[in-house]
Amino acid sequence: MMKKFVWLVGLLALSIGARDVACGFKDNIENLALYRQLYKGDVPWDVFLARQVIQEYLHAAQLLMDPEDLKMEQEAIRLRDPYGSYRAKVRQGADISVEERALLRERFVRVKKGIKRFLKLDKPLEDDEVPRIALCGSGGGIRAALCTLGSLLGAAETGFLDCTLYASALSGSAWLMGSIFSDSYPGDGASVLHDYKNRLKNQLKTGLSVSLNPLSVKLATENLMTKFYYGQSLSLVDFWGFIVGEVMLRNLGQYWQKAVLSSQGMLMETGVYPFPLYSSIMPMGNGKFEWFEVSPCEVWSEFLQMAIPTWSFGRKFQAGTSQDFAPEQSLGFYLGVFGSAFELDLTDFMHHMGRFVRDPVLKGLVKILMKTSMKDMRLSPAELYNYSYGMRESVLTGQKRITLIDAGIDFNLPIPPLLRKGRDIDVIILLDSSAKIEGRELKSITRYATEHGIPIPTIHADSSHENIISV
Repeated sequence: MMKKFVWLVGLLALSIGARDVACGFKDNIENLALYRQLYKGDVPWDVFLARQVIQEYLHAAQLLMDPEDLKMEQEAIRLRDPYGSYRAKVRQGADISVEERALLRERFVRVKKGIKRFLKLDKPLEDDEVPRIALCGSGGGIRAALCTLGSLLGAAETGFLDCTLYASALSGSAWLMGSIFSDSYPGDGASVLHDYKNRLKNQLKTGLSVSLNPLSVKLATENLMTKFYYGQSLSLVDFWGFIVGEVMLRNLGQYWQKAVLSSQGMLMETGVYPFPLYSSIMPMGNGKFEWFEVSPCEVWSEFLQMAIPTWSFGRKFQAGTSQDFAPEQSLGFYLGVFGSAFELDLTDFMHHMGRFVRDPVLKGLVKILMKTSMKDMRLSPAELYNYSYGMRESVLTGQKRITLIDAGIDFNLPIPPLLRKGRDIDVIILLDSSAKIEGRELKSITRYATEHGIPIPTIHADSSHENIISV
């Protein structure tokens, strides 16, 4: 019942926002077609917006979806999708994918030259002498996005960006990197970043508010209906991703809603940017989480020790093979997932904000709620089909879906992907844009490494944040 309510609220929000552009639709038969198809008749657009309720919208969609209609819709989508003729397979193990290694070749050549130029060396380095350097962004919403932009811009202008092999991101830093690393605008890193900065500066004059237009509503609806056709879960994260994308992905053009994360692989082939790694977490209850990484190549879980191609995440899987041909999740949806800090539950809230709860009555209420099932309840998180479903080797073999939320709810620095064996990172530069920079996040890194048996250097968590730059 809760899921139905959340879906209704989400669709209602989109429809209310669409009222602002109703006039633009009146004479556009193509944009009206989808809605008229749902109602199997010519319903005036203004009447639809003003008087029809979301329950009718869903009911009409369900009536439309008899088996033959559903097959026709799915087949039409499959024919348009570049991976529509491919079945995905689950890859087991912790090894870095062949595709990632291939994409890093050109970048490594650029890094080797970049380090020689940056350090003003007299002769080239041997391959085994080249340090593997990674940038690590942080969470913090639009603040983190802006700080990450400034860091990347400074690195590009000084030539240091060409010295980095990887870039890890979550939450706000993922919004920025997800946008920049999808932009095929010709030019070097610095020029692209400067243009993006100027555009974003104008965009943010109105904050995160968005001004919908007919095309945006149409494309957003197409994305939602595609998920509906394939039986995929819809949540408030889908709509949050739409809002974030309207702000952060405008550099990709008016059809930004068709952008997908796997397409970043084409830009990585040029070696212009460091290889991106995005993070999300799966809540396990009682304040415990498991990290998932998403790259242009694969979605991988250290917990499952399994990976699938990024373009297949969201498809139904059975015993290690995809069972349908659903298209890739949109980039906007991923940005919504990566930045869904509002999906914390009561346990998470008390972990992050408990020290600020001082009212004795409120403390007593929280104490009572923490003893009930409400402590693990989340608003409306993103849910995707579990790609390890039906695999005997999986600890989640009988679980049909997995929930993913903002990794910053665990800790605000996406270190786990950079500690993965095979990436062999020598230097990690933390670009921390957290609301309060202190030793807490660094202690969480040490905890994670200890729990997973990963050796890392000693971190002076209590004092390192006191300096602008610390080693």
